[in-house]
Amino acid sequence: MSDDRPRYRVLSQRSITIAGVLLVLVGVGLAMLLVWAYGGGTDAERNKLDAIRTAGTIVVGAGGAGALWLAARRQRTTEISLKQKEHDQSQADRTHELNELTATNNRADAVERLVTELYGKAVEQLGSDKAAVRMGGMFALERLAQNIEDQRQTIVNVLCAYLRMRPPDDELEAQVRTTAQTILTKHLRPETGRYFWADTDLDLSGARLAELDLGGCRARHAVFRGCQLQGRTTFRQAAFTDISFDDALIDDDVWFDELAVDGESSWRGARFAGAATFDGAVLRGRARFDRVDCAGQAVFVGVEFGGDVSFDGAVFHRESRFQRAVFRRMASFDGVGFAQQARFTGACFAGEVAFDGTRFTEVRFDEVMARTDVPADTTRTWPPGFALNGDCPAPPGCEGTWGTVVSGKRAAP
Repeated sequence: MSDDRPRYRVLSQRSITIAGVLLVLVGVGLAMLLVWAYGGGTDAERNKLDAIRTAGTIVVGAGGAGALWLAARRQRTTEISLKQKEHDQSQADRTHELNELTATNNRADAVERLVTELYGKAVEQLGSDKAAVRMGGMFALERLAQNIEDQRQTIVNVLCAYLRMRPPDDELEAQVRTTAQTILTKHLRPETGRYFWADTDLDLSGARLAELDLGGCRARHAVFRGCQLQGRTTFRQAAFTDISFDDALIDDDVWFDELAVDGESSWRGARFAGAATFDGAVLRGRARFDRVDCAGQAVFVGVEFGGDVSFDGAVFHRESRFQRAVFRRMASFDGVGFAQQARFTGACFAGEVAFDGTRFTEVRFDEVMARTDVPADTTRTWPPGFALNGDCPAPPGCEGTWGTVVSGKRAAP
């Protein structure tokens, strides 16, 4: 590195001495010249004294001028010294900053190498033929994700990929898969504090999952498309940005009570071998239940559908309950088959309604309300024998003018 410090010429001691001698010689010379020039005549003595006085004055003046000059040089030297110190300090600061930056980069490189090494070893363990080694790899990945936030989504993706790719072929592997599920659910619950992994995406498409418990979990995008859920499954009080269960197979009862989805939610083509419970769920975006096949009881009591919802082509083999459900936009039940009683008591419809081709064994439409101040071209097809008639107060949390849906026997002519 080149030396770019400022260069200054400093007056040497020898130069100062020579200057002083020269000043003295000049003063003496001037005095002798004055004595020689003005020392004659009648007033010789007086003139000599005047000459000496004048020479002395000149010498003193010259000495004063020299002293001022030396003081100025001394001040200049002091200023140079201060500037040099400032420059040296600036250079030292720059050197320190450079050293700090180098040390930081070295630490970052070392951490990155360590993370890569630990990640590689843990992933390699997942491919072991020994269940204990695979389980150890999962715990190693969990520790890595907990300590390094930037690695969390990558490690969640690895665990999800493991659950998607490796079928449970024995009891030991089932335990390993349970460990993977436990790691995921543990870190998706906000009450775990610093162990909560926020803004996590889940992709478990096609995975085979047993006794899955995502109750109270929070995640962003969750995909269970084509997955197989075995045993009792719960999503109680879970919250997602969006979620998909298209073509999923749920082998036992499943609970979605108080599920909250801000965006789209979809269960198209899903098959429920047991009961499906959605009590109090809030589905704010578009919800799709097209072609759902539910062998057990279907419960949608108090569900709030904030966007368009469709059950087109769905089949409900047991009792279906939609009491007090709120449909804020379009609600379509075209071609739905209700093999047993369908209850819509107290349900509220604020937008379009379609029950075209719906097959009912028995339907309860008591105290059903619908908004009446809707555009004239709004399509509304009620179950056979029912019509919108009369006025009623707006349901809680709803705006506009509302009326009651009554059977044909009670409808006004």
